[in-house]
Amino acid sequence: MYEIKKLCPICQSEETKTEVQEIKVCNICGKDTSSSFTCSNHHTICYKCEQEKLKESIINYCLTTKLKHPLDLTLELMKLPNIPMHGPIHHFLIPAALLTAYSNQTDSINLKDSLTIAKNRSQIVPGAVCGLWGVCGSAIGVGIYYSILKEISPLSTDLWKEVGQITSNTANKIANEGGPRCCKRDGFIAINQAIKYSNQYLNTNYTLNDITCDFFINNQQCKNIKCPYFPTKNNRK
Repeated sequence: MYEIKKLCPICQSEETKTEVQEIKVCNICGKDTSSSFTCSNHHTICYKCEQEKLKESIINYCLTTKLKHPLDLTLELMKLPNIPMHGPIHHFLIPAALLTAYSNQTDSINLKDSLTIAKNRSQIVPGAVCGLWGVCGSAIGVGIYYSILKEISPLSTDLWKEVGQITSNTANKIANEGGPRCCKRDGFIAINQAIKYSNQYLNTNYTLNDITCDFFINNQQCKNIKCPYFPTKNNRK
């Protein structure tokens, strides 16, 4: 099991939750922010700066790792400091893992540029879209990944249809598992769908590996044995 701990992005000491939210000044951007967390050095970081720090850590990891399987990368990225159980950071994490695996396996793309594009596209997809818009951000992340590799635009023809089908089929697979949302479960589904489509359309040879969730203790709404990735003998690919 992996217990997610909230560390101060500035000094890396463990943060603790206070009883009430207070208006403080962000130590990075200098703007006022409402915060209910504090570290031993009394640092404060606003939500926007915190998200940028998370994306920066994902990019730095992706640019240095040699891992070649999307699932391995996904699991490692999910265990980076301060990656939360849920949240819109997964909308970037999923395409980042896929692009990095593809780059390390094929050496055919500019990974830094591709990650920057994925970051810019994913950050306009807000949190909670799974319930408020009816489509999971991780499914959109798969579409971002595929559209970057295939250089798909709104004016594309056959590829426009292809990326739409890949994204919608991934979203449908996630939806069929039922709620409530779990960004880890939905991310696993998205990655496995992306693996299948990558092997079909991008000539990769990724294996479909069993997934056992290490994060369930952090999820207050965990479906337990109803989840395909809960630690039992019934894991599904």
